Amino acid sequence: MTTTLSDKETISLWYTRCPCPTAFSVAWQLGSLKREFEGSPDIRFLSLQQSGDPKVLASHFSHTQPNSFRFGGNIPAIWARSRGADSRLVGLAWVKTPHPILALPGSGIRRVSDLKRRRLLVPRLRDDSAVDFPQATALRTYEAALATAGLTLKDVELVWGDIERPIVDAKAAAVSTNQSLSNAVSRHNWHREALFALIRRQVDAITFQGTTATELTALLGATVVYDVGLDHSDPVQRSNNGAPEALTISGKLIEEHPDLVARVVARLLEAGDWAHAHPQDAVRFVAREQYIAEEFVTLTYGSALERVFRTDLAAEKIAGLRAQKDFLLRHGFIQDFDFDAWIDHRPLKWATERLNKTRGTAV
Repeated sequence: MTTTLSDKETISLWYTRCPCPTAFSVAWQLGSLKREFEGSPDIRFLSLQQSGDPKVLASHFSHTQPNSFRFGGNIPAIWARSRGADSRLVGLAWVKTPHPILALPGSGIRRVSDLKRRRLLVPRLRDDSAVDFPQATALRTYEAALATAGLTLKDVELVWGDIERPIVDAKAAAVSTNQSLSNAVSRHNWHREALFALIRRQVDAITFQGTTATELTALLGATVVYDVGLDHSDPVQRSNNGAPEALTISGKLIEEHPDLVARVVARLLEAGDWAHAHPQDAVRFVAREQYIAEEFVTLTYGSALERVFRTDLAAEKIAGLRAQKDFLLRHGFIQDFDFDAWIDHRPLKWATERLNKTRGTAV
């Protein structure tokens, strides 16, 4: 694994991440990713959000920007690959995360069987520039939950709730203080229609995920009808957009500059170790990343939070992602592609070797 840059060559490395707990968010907040290339004038390490160009920002979903790293929800990553994006899946991070179905108190809905013939909200993007991950996420949750009571999506009334805002908000990205895809205002804007629809009783049930679900359950005093992410007995059925989170890297970058890839991934592995050793700081970092109170982070993940920062290609994580790909294909969100050929184990291997060498341990 030897690659060098000529004296005259300058390379721009691009990164993007979802505002969710990953080793990338920890590494960025620790400053280790920035420091990695401070002494390398021929390398520019840039966030997509710094560009201000809508076409560059759109790469968060399409993975079309050359020499780019992405860590976040798996639906856009799978969708991009199905459309021919030059990306490789190099790591996954997964911890049990809430994916509850919520109803208002007094609705008479207390268990999954009560959802039969009820109105379930499915958010739907009007912006066709990217995969409709809100719709796919909701359908995945409903389908898995309904199956536990012998029901299917045909046994309920799906109510489509259109999201009119653009999927890529250049203004929100420009003022983001942490260089992830959203800021505090845009984060809450995404949930407005769903909350109003439930409160106005235009629908009987809605679904959210992660810390957002914990926060909004408390806000509404809602009944948790069923939590697919926490309560489903089958780990594969618990997979969804954020379960697992996917680390993808441009394939050409891996082939032409494996040394640079190893340097970035090594920092992510290092950040995961740091988060494991500093759980309270990890809670603080996640709260800052998602613009929420630390209490909601603790309520959402508990002691399991440290496991979300472990980036690897464990068999159970790959199985969950494969099930997610099959779901997206079955519902027409993606075109088929060779899932196994997408996976590249080399960057994790290179990064581990680099860390072992740095730490002076035997490889």
